[in-house]
Formats: sequence, structure tokens, C-alpha cells
Amino acid sequence: MHYVLVLLMALFLHAPTPAVGQGVLTVEPGTRVRVVLARGSRSIWSRPQILQGTVTSLNADSISLRLDAGAGPVTLATASIARLEVSRGVPSRLESAAWSGAVLGVQGISLWPAVRDRDLNNSDSWSRDVLVGAAVGATIGVIVGALEPREQWRRARKGPAPGEFTLPEPIPSPRIAVGGGAALLDEGRGSGAGQHIQAIVRLTPRTSFLNLRGEFLHARSSRTRQYGAWISVAGDAPFTWGPLQPYGIPLGIGVYHRETGGAIGDTTQNTGFGVNSGGGLRTRVGDAQVFAEVRVHTIMERGGYSGSVPLTFGIAF
Repeated sequence: MHYVLVLLMALFLHAPTPAVGQGVLTVEPGTRVRVVLARGSRSIWSRPQILQGTVTSLNADSISLRLDAGAGPVTLATASIARLEVSRGVPSRLESAAWSGAVLGVQGISLWPAVRDRDLNNSDSWSRDVLVGAAVGATIGVIVGALEPREQWRRARKGPAPGEFTLPEPIPSPRIAVGGGAALLDEGRGSGAGQHIQAIVRLTPRTSFLNLRGEFLHARSSRTRQYGAWISVAGDAPFTWGPLQPYGIPLGIGVYHRETGGAIGDTTQNTGFGVNSGGGLRTRVGDAQVFAEVRVHTIMERGGYSGSVPLTFGIAF
């Protein structure tokens, strides 16, 4: 478990950084970029136009891109640009396969036991489900990652001068979020509907496509109370749905405690490590962000395992 946490931190912090003493890096001609244009419709279902190319010129009012080696430049008004990202390159097939295999393997560990019929009195059942989930997820991830390495992007921000785009230093920008909603909880011999509250502290290095989250959960149903604290890694999807930004949470790992009441008033208590994964949508409202996300938690307990599926609606400041 200690080595997994170290690996999470390494993945989170592994991002290119500017040289010491350098404030920002400016987007200049020759830089490969991805441009997301402002939507032409107010409908949330309208998809923005996305262009990828190499910057040939940039001034206060416009930016010119060469979309293809044999084509002439295309000029865009900087006022029409909703988002600009700089390429971080395409990983090798080996690197892409290893990363995708690791992510989907951990997701398999979390999701496969959660959707299986569980025998809490048979620890071999849990071990078998974990191995099957890890093997299936890792195999799919390795194949997909090797066949289709995806180019990685780093978001640029509009600079102080008109038409200027810059890449800031990797200074973490913390956000605090609170939320709650419905939850499906394991009650030992069955599942029960309940509710939960959740608190999140999110750190996002500006040079990384990942963010690190410290989270706390309290959920309860008619018979069960569950507490959890964990660290998770999340990342934005490379596309948007109108004003909505999808994001994924491939891995969270932490400690959970569950208290379940029996038929005659006695209470069973279990504490153990657990993993979770999920995803969500968020959008900006002023300086805040509102979000909705769903998670699948699998908790490893003595003599078996349990789980929960919370649906969270919240706001980040």
C-alpha cells in the first residue's frame, strides 16, 4: 500500500516544468497547439469546433495555424478562442500501453468486485474477483494504449498583453469542494439506499493534466454508517460538452470504516483499505465550479469486502 501511494505522488508530480527563475513560457511561432473555439450556439448540446496545428504567427488580434504540412495557414481571431492548449507530445507505444494498463487494471480491481455477487464469508471469492478484474482491465488497457497512443496537452492561459498566451509555473492552485447526495451502501447481506456528504481538497499543478484530491466521505442508510478518507487522482477529458467539462477519476485509495446494525440491535464494525474510481461533469458559475460525479468504492474488510456507490452534487470554491 505504501508503494502505491508513492507511485500516485510520482505520477502526479511528473510533469515538465520551466527553468528555475523563469516566470512563464510564452506561446510562440512553431508551437503545436490545440484551439477550442467559442460555441456559436447557446445550446448546451452544441459542440465547439476544435483545431490542431502549428502556430505560424501570433499578434494582438489573431493567431495563424498551419493545420497540415501541405496546407496554408488558417487565421483565427483571438477573441473567438475559448481555450488554447500546448502539445506535450505523444508518448511511445510502450509508455502508453503501460500507463493505460495500470489505470484500467486498478479500475478493474475496483469495479469488477463491486458488480459481482459477493460472499462476505469467503475471502477466496474476493481474491478471485480482484485478480480477474485486474487481469481483464490491464489487458484491455495495454491493447488500447499500444494501438492508439494519445497526444497529451497542457492548457495555456491568456497573458496580460492582448493576444498573448502563456504557460504559468507549476504553482498548485487549491480548491475546496463540498457536496452530497444519494448513496447505495453495502449492509452486509444486501444493499440499502441512503445519503452522504463529502468534502474535497483539490490541488492542480498548472503544468499537469492530472490533479490530486484529498477526500472525506460520511454516508448512512437505515442500518449502515460508512466513513472514508482517501487520496485520489483525477484528470479532465480531452473534450467538452458545451459548457460541461467531463473528467475521470481512475484511482482513489484510502481507509474506510463501516458500522452495520444487526437484527437484534448489535452492531458490526469493520475497518479496512479500499479503492475507488468514477467520473463526473463540472461547469463554471462565476468564480466557482458546480459538479456532479459518481464513484464506485470497494472496501477490503476482514473476512470479505463491501462497497458503496455515492452520487454527489456539489460546488468547488
